[in-house]
Amino acid sequence: MSRIAMVAVLCAALGACSALPASGPTEREVLAAEKQDNPIGFRILNVTPAVVTALQRAERPSFTALDIVSRPARVDAIGPGDTLNIAIYEIGNAIFSGGGTASPPATGGEAPAGTTSASGTRLPPVQVDASGNIDLPYIGRVHAAGRTPAELEGVIRAGLHSMSQDPQVVVSLAESVSTAIFVQGDVKNPGRRLLTLNHERLLDAVALAGGTTFPPQDMLIELTRDGRAVRVPLRQVEDNPLENVVLRPGDRVRLIHQVRSFTVFGAAGKVSEVPLEAADVSLIEGVARAGGPTDERADPNAVFLFRFEPPAVADSLGVPALPGSAPGAARPVIYKLDMMNPTSYFLAQRFPMENKDLIYVANARSDRFSKFVSIVYSLALPVITGASLAQ
Repeated sequence: MSRIAMVAVLCAALGACSALPASGPTEREVLAAEKQDNPIGFRILNVTPAVVTALQRAERPSFTALDIVSRPARVDAIGPGDTLNIAIYEIGNAIFSGGGTASPPATGGEAPAGTTSASGTRLPPVQVDASGNIDLPYIGRVHAAGRTPAELEGVIRAGLHSMSQDPQVVVSLAESVSTAIFVQGDVKNPGRRLLTLNHERLLDAVALAGGTTFPPQDMLIELTRDGRAVRVPLRQVEDNPLENVVLRPGDRVRLIHQVRSFTVFGAAGKVSEVPLEAADVSLIEGVARAGGPTDERADPNAVFLFRFEPPAVADSLGVPALPGSAPGAARPVIYKLDMMNPTSYFLAQRFPMENKDLIYVANARSDRFSKFVSIVYSLALPVITGASLAQ
């Protein structure tokens, strides 16, 4: 091989060094970027016991944050907007007329001696007004809201006592809107559902609506109560009985289809988007689903997880907000996991993954040297082969 040819090969190889193919930065380059080129103000935190504890204690979306009391809401009371059926039964001279009458059977034209005729009248449906009142003949305005049908029966009977002989009253709900909830979104039968004395819970509402139209692992469930909405994975409600809260009148339940996932880049087994599927996935499970660091290219000392943390979580980790950032804006954090340290495997089992996390496995520095040698070999081989043939 001639000296000129060798020089040409080395020059070409050195020129290629500045553009060696790589799947991403090395550990040193990631760490340097935090202090040098960092316009968004991200911080790098090692996965330590203190960091894992802070993340586990951090407040995550939960239905228990809706100030749920242990005593279920009352669902047997009448409320504004409800429609009532009222029937009144009287003995002797009835003040109501026009309804059906019930008399003992008679063989002649008159009732036998010693019997008393009875009559029953069903009033037209009565709707409870916005103030919770109803208007009844001979009695006037009666407050119905907050009372059960049985309690309202007693109030009406007391109002008729001075005008009718031993009146009997039956009140029933023809239509209730005050004890209704609304189920909407990606369910098979959305609509209004009435709560009963069984004290239905969130998963009961989903079942009454025919179930979800997509697999449960791809669903979020949102509960809106008193103007406040909380959204969590459906799997979280299925796996944790405390999240399956008792519903209250006026609640709105919405099912939302959303595939929760994380992405993987760098020297991992496969660059891909991976569904979370379960409600609780640990970092070590996420790395395993990504195929783990590759033996020939990866730096197991430097597995990074990129995430935007809400202010409350960032504050607990000591990550300050970037000057000039909007109040309440999420803050970028990079978590570094050293997989050459056995302790890291225990910590990674307790480190919770979140939707839209990004796992990056850094390239080993020796990987670039291997690529350089490969480039030199690929450039020199044709020259050496040509020189051998010329001789």
